[in-house]
Amino acid sequence: MRDAILEKLTMSMSEAPSSEAVVAYTFIEARKILEREHREDDFKALIFFCDWVVHVKLTRYGAKDALAKLDTRLQNLDLASLHDVGPDEEFFRFVSFEWLLEELERFCGEMRLPKNWVVNPTYWRECLRFYGEVVRDCALAVNRPDQTGTYIHKVVLTTVEPTADGPDVKSLGLDWEFTLSDGITFKQSVEFRYPSISSEELKRRPSTTEFGF
Repeated sequence: MRDAILEKLTMSMSEAPSSEAVVAYTFIEARKILEREHREDDFKALIFFCDWVVHVKLTRYGAKDALAKLDTRLQNLDLASLHDVGPDEEFFRFVSFEWLLEELERFCGEMRLPKNWVVNPTYWRECLRFYGEVVRDCALAVNRPDQTGTYIHKVVLTTVEPTADGPDVKSLGLDWEFTLSDGITFKQSVEFRYPSISSEELKRRPSTTEFGF
C-alpha cells in the first residue's frame, strides 16, 4: 500500500499542477500515507493543510494548534486600526503559505518524492492557485472554551486570483478574513510574484519569488 501511494504521488508531483482535482488528490494521498505511518505529529502543518482540503469546517487538534500560533499575532494587533494590520513572523508564514511550503518540501525529501512543486516557483504558484480555489470560503473555525482573552476563532480565504500577469511575471493575490473570539473581524491580503519562464531556464537561475502585503 505504501509503495502504491508513493507511486501515485510521484506521478502527480512530477508535472506542474494542472487542476484543483490534481492538487486535492495529492494532498489527500499525502495525508493518507502520513496517517498510515503515524507521522501526523512530525508534519503538523502539512496535516493541517491536508485536512483543510477535505473538511468543510476544521475542528481537529491540528487546526487548534495552527490557530494557537496565530493567536500570538493579537499581542501586537491595534484593534483601533484594523484596516492596517502589518505582518509578523508567524502571521506572515501562515498567510503566505510558508508553513505549507516548508513541510511539503521536507515531506517530499523524506518520502523520496519529486520536489518539483516546491522548488519550481511557477509550479508552486499553480499549486497555491488551485489549492486556494479548493479551500476558498471554507472556514477554519474552532471553538476553544478553555481559552481566555481574545483569540482567533475563524479564518477564511476569500479571494484567489491572478494579479497583473505579464510576459515575464506571474502573480497571485490572496485575501484573508479573520474573526476574533469577540466578533471583531479584520482582513489581510498577500500577493505573490513569480518568474514566468520555463522550468529548464529556472534550473539555471536562482529563484526570484517575491511576497508583498
